[in-house]
Amino acid sequence: MGKSGRLVLAAALAAAAILLLAAPRTVLTVDVSLFKAINGHPASALDAVFWIVSAAGSGIVLIPLFAVFLIFRSPRKQRLAAVLIAAVAFSLNAAATAVFKQAVGRNRPVLYFASSGAPAPAANTPAFAVHVVGVRLRDHAFPSGHTNTAFGAATLLVLFFGRKYRPAYLFAAAIAYSRVYLGAHFPLDTLAGAGLGSAVAWAAWRGSALLRPISPSSSSSSSPNA
Repeated sequence: MGKSGRLVLAAALAAAAILLLAAPRTVLTVDVSLFKAINGHPASALDAVFWIVSAAGSGIVLIPLFAVFLIFRSPRKQRLAAVLIAAVAFSLNAAATAVFKQAVGRNRPVLYFASSGAPAPAANTPAFAVHVVGVRLRDHAFPSGHTNTAFGAATLLVLFFGRKYRPAYLFAAAIAYSRVYLGAHFPLDTLAGAGLGSAVAWAAWRGSALLRPISPSSSSSSSPNA
């Protein structure tokens, strides 16, 4: 992630934090409206597609695949460093996500719209029925763990191997979208997961002296099998 990318990420996180602190009701209202717009137009074909996309963002799927890719793609002398840094990044992200989930305690959409926390519908407007595919999760929504893992992995790919891996962010974004479509998260949950996952991955990379030998510049000049 270049300097400009880090600045954009920092600015986006700062703006989101300011909005949430300054106008939490407005932010949450927009969040719920976006959820309805995404989740409220299901299709059977999309159900299957987004279930698969979402499953790819699960830690038990994505992390082993990422580890295998890292082992085969990294130069031989730098594999151990790469794996250790990735392990630290994913572990810190998992811990941070768990802490935030417990501390914030936000309800999932299913429970939100079934509780008094949801705005009362107008006289002639039916209550919103959440479209859920898979397990009907009820609590600990903030932040999204799937999105956290996906954006953490995408950030590590770019940091390790350079800008050509930026499309990984598109796949991470698809995972974030799938979590909303499937009824598991609000958009704000995925935004927080994306920011947290990217920031922690970058911090683990930046904070480790072991990572310097596998910066994008050196990895591009070395053969994966060197």
